[in-house]
Amino acid sequence: MVTGGHLDRPDDFLRTADGLEQWFAGERVETTATHGTGCAFSSALLCRLILGNGPVEAVSAAKTYVVEAMRAAYPIGKGRGPLHHLYKAGNRD
Repeated sequence: MVTGGHLDRPDDFLRTADGLEQWFAGERVETTATHGTGCAFSSALLCRLILGNGPVEAVSAAKTYVVEAMRAAYPIGKGRGPLHHLYKAGNRD
C-alpha cells in the first residue's frame, strides 16, 4: 500500500503479493485535523483484513473511515489536530 494523502490529489495504490494492482481515488478534505491519519489508516486497514475483508474492500473501508474521521474532528488548539476516531460512536453535538 502506497498512500498519497500528502499530495494535491490524494490517490492511493495497492499491490498485493499475488500481483493485483488497484488505484484508489482520493478526496481532498479541507481540515487541520490531519495528525495521525497514517496511523489511523494502517489500523483501520488491518482491522478490516482481520474481519475477513479482501484487500480492495479493506482499503476502501479504511479510506472512508479516515475521511469521515477528519470531517468529524473537533478543532483543538493550533496547528494540526487529531481525527475524531470515535465519530461513529455518537453525535458530537
